[in-house]
Amino acid sequence: MILFGRPDVFALKLLPLADPPRDNDRAVRATWAALQIWVSSRNLSMHTHSDTGRFDDALHWPVIYAVRWLTRSWIEFFENQTWPIPGLQRNARDLASVLDAH
Repeated sequence: MILFGRPDVFALKLLPLADPPRDNDRAVRATWAALQIWVSSRNLSMHTHSDTGRFDDALHWPVIYAVRWLTRSWIEFFENQTWPIPGLQRNARDLASVLDAH
């Protein structure tokens, strides 16, 4: 599990999937995970599938989509923060450009 933030305030938890779906986009294929969104110690990602009745405590989704959405939608929020990219520290505008390039 990878945790970004504090679940009692705001956090994203990423859990690897044992058998992620196939996808032609390499960034998507490499980043499938179970994503939990926590606010005030509540997991907002818990849900029940309406067609099967199966309960999940996370969204199964390519994390690259969440990162792209966060960096494009909340640029001002992350402007003074850094996102860890291996070997580099980037702000939100730089990260959005890097993601677009890939």
